[in-house]
Amino acid sequence: MSGEWTRLSRRVSSCQPERPGALKKLDGIAADHLDVLHRTMREDPSAFGLYEATRAAGDRLAAHLSIDAPHVGTARFAARFTQTVGGEGGTIADAAVRRAAAATTRRPCSRIATASGHVALRDA
Repeated sequence: MSGEWTRLSRRVSSCQPERPGALKKLDGIAADHLDVLHRTMREDPSAFGLYEATRAAGDRLAAHLSIDAPHVGTARFAARFTQTVGGEGGTIADAAVRRAAAATTRRPCSRIATASGHVALRDA
């Protein structure tokens, strides 16, 4: 599989954006990257650290949800949730987890905010 990544890297490097048809060529290269990414993940779910990052985020999520915080402002909730679930790892997979955690807080916070502007967290 590493040979395919090397081949794709060479294709990107050889692409000349000023040439006619370059955008179409880049679209094809991007599609090939996605194909190789999908196959890589099917063959080795631990590739790129995604499995480990999402598993660790799930553990942090479970710990966060067990924290008793009856009324926390939505901004504070979002920040704490993103920090706790997103973790502090330095990989691209860790950054993707943090971005997903931050995005996750936007919609639910707007739905469960009380009239006072606070998020009511309750034990299930």
